[in-house]
Amino acid sequence: MKRILAGLCTIGWLTAAHADFQAGVAAYRNGDFETARLEFETLAQQGLAKAQHNLGVMYEQGTGVPRDAREAAKWYRLAAEKGYPRSQNNLASLYEVGQGVPRDAVEAARLYQAAAEQGFVLAQYNLGTVFQEGRGVSRDLGEARKWLEAAADQGDADARRSLVALAKAARKAPAEPAAAPAGGDVASARKVSIRDVQARLTALGYDPGPVDGMMGPKTRNAIERFQRDTGLERTGDPSLRLLKNLDAAVKTAASSG
Repeated sequence: MKRILAGLCTIGWLTAAHADFQAGVAAYRNGDFETARLEFETLAQQGLAKAQHNLGVMYEQGTGVPRDAREAAKWYRLAAEKGYPRSQNNLASLYEVGQGVPRDAVEAARLYQAAAEQGFVLAQYNLGTVFQEGRGVSRDLGEARKWLEAAADQGDADARRSLVALAKAARKAPAEPAAAPAGGDVASARKVSIRDVQARLTALGYDPGPVDGMMGPKTRNAIERFQRDTGLERTGDPSLRLLKNLDAAVKTAASSG
């Protein structure tokens, strides 16, 4: 589920050159949308990204102007090209559904990423779902988890719920019986390819570090996180039983996508 920023940007500068921006914001809040449009349009034509964004919002919502997704996309694009993250996020949402622009999931993902990398929380959430569902990018649960965690760290409730859903999907993988093979489960770890374990952890979004076949602290920590999320005993050790549970989890994640 994508999310857009519906409200205006209300932050301006305490300079004479941009005083009209705050006048536009005040007019908008007071319901004087014609004055707000005129103020924003004047500043937008002068190249002020925040005014371009606000004008885009008014056209997308049809507030004080006829609703016009193409005009909204025009103003969002001008601000997005200046690196304005709110407009990058909103323009991406238009590309996802093909409103005012051709439908283009690849371009949407690019714009979400540009805004997310600037720390914009809505774009971080949207980019997380893009990687989770494979919209315009290859499905990558590791990247999904990374961006959802970034949004959750900023207090985004939807991102937290998505992370819980990812953990529940991992827990759906059937656990192997507790009995270890002959020689004991720990001893069987000698037969396990650490590289295979790392590859499966990466596919599930548990970052083990490089897939290099080396058993380091990041790999052990990733194993423990997977074991915790799936209700297994937290040992941090590679084993045949662990590899089987990882295989099952990867299959479950693939089928749910």
